[in-house]
Amino acid sequence: MWRQWLNNINDFNNYCEHLNKENITFPTLFYAVSSYFVLSHYIDQPSFLKPIFNHRNQLAQEKAPLFYQFNKYQPIEKAFSNNVSKPEKIKVGLLGICFKTHPAGNQIRSFIRLHNRETLTLYAYSIEHRKEASDNMREWFKAAFDNFRTLTELDAEKIASVIHDDDLDILIDLDSCTVDTSWIALHLKPAPVQATWVGFDASGIPTVDYFIVDPYILPEGAQAWYTETLWRLPDCYLSLDGYEVGNKTGIREQLGLSADTVVFMCAQRTSKIQPEILKLQFAIVEAVPNAVLVIKYHHSSTVFEEWCRSFAEVNQFDVSKLYFLTSDLPEIHRANYYDVDVVLDTYPYAGGAMSLEALWMEVPIVTKVGQQFVARHTYTFLKNVGVEEGIAFNDEEYVNWGIRFGTEPELRQRVSWKLRQAKRHAPLWNPQRFSREMEQALTAMVHRYRTGELIVPPRHQVGE
Repeated sequence: MWRQWLNNINDFNNYCEHLNKENITFPTLFYAVSSYFVLSHYIDQPSFLKPIFNHRNQLAQEKAPLFYQFNKYQPIEKAFSNNVSKPEKIKVGLLGICFKTHPAGNQIRSFIRLHNRETLTLYAYSIEHRKEASDNMREWFKAAFDNFRTLTELDAEKIASVIHDDDLDILIDLDSCTVDTSWIALHLKPAPVQATWVGFDASGIPTVDYFIVDPYILPEGAQAWYTETLWRLPDCYLSLDGYEVGNKTGIREQLGLSADTVVFMCAQRTSKIQPEILKLQFAIVEAVPNAVLVIKYHHSSTVFEEWCRSFAEVNQFDVSKLYFLTSDLPEIHRANYYDVDVVLDTYPYAGGAMSLEALWMEVPIVTKVGQQFVARHTYTFLKNVGVEEGIAFNDEEYVNWGIRFGTEPELRQRVSWKLRQAKRHAPLWNPQRFSREMEQALTAMVHRYRTGELIVPPRHQVGE
């Protein structure tokens, strides 16, 4: 599928070159760029794909004046105090749809809670496509931010205007290229400095200056794939203070599994469960006596389950070892891990929130490390809790780690103990330290703008 799609790249680029306002809308360009999100589920080739989508963003930027009035969004030049002993507070905006019960919302909430209010003023720009249902997390965010802007108007130009009028120092994009309105607003450059954090990946929009990463989430040399400057934090690109967990749910009883059954779980969206990685998971389970594979996904689908069973039969996997669960409330889902022995990660789109939750529940994970941002989430999480066991760099290592975890209960116990101890000090679970590192990074980004360094940034040096 993706090969056929790639054959149309040149046709699309030629089409964009002759674009005019009458034959296409600017949001249409968004869907040509956001297709990178879909492709990342199938292939791990950022050195090839990222430049293509960076070019598409550049084409969109060049065509944007046909649709929007750029001049009114040009950043206001400010005069800043030279008194370094009394630095001015930095106005930081965060733009996205995740200020509610949401994976990215969980990943940013510790920083929001712990940021230094003496040095940073935080603004939330919450894009809401429809009336939001009652949500305790959303109410928490509304109270935690210094300023919370609810943006129910879907006109990206109006969103950019609201952001521009707040006269920010830096705007942080949390949606990457997954939401059209925030993507368009970023093209209009409503803040003098713009960065991407968490989310799917950096978008490649020419007006975004930085992508906040860490030493592991992207490999050495990855700067060549990005138009944004990679700003590598010292440890992990995010940090949490844990998750709320419900009471033990008893999925072994629910599925009719004995206490001595070795339970491997793959809990992901169906789009992440690709044939190649599923085949490796089958190989692991077949090699471990009395083992089963539980696939947990979001919404019940007989089509998906039938496909999995058919694929298992084609690969001569015992279908009686294959079980399915669908999503519960977040607290109940996390409690499911009490009955899980090993988590098998997906590739080329690895677990994000699912991996974080499993690690918090002290369950070993097997992950295959790729090159693209989304193929390395679990890798950086494991490195940032001090666990090397389960990290694989090829198919053979993935299968070997899975078999070892399945057949060596003492190995599982040792890793679980490491994960428990990591909650005391590891960077992944130390949001106080992370918040100070994040504040230093944001301050440095704004300082580069204030001193003129951002105009021609030495992209290969910052954070590399």
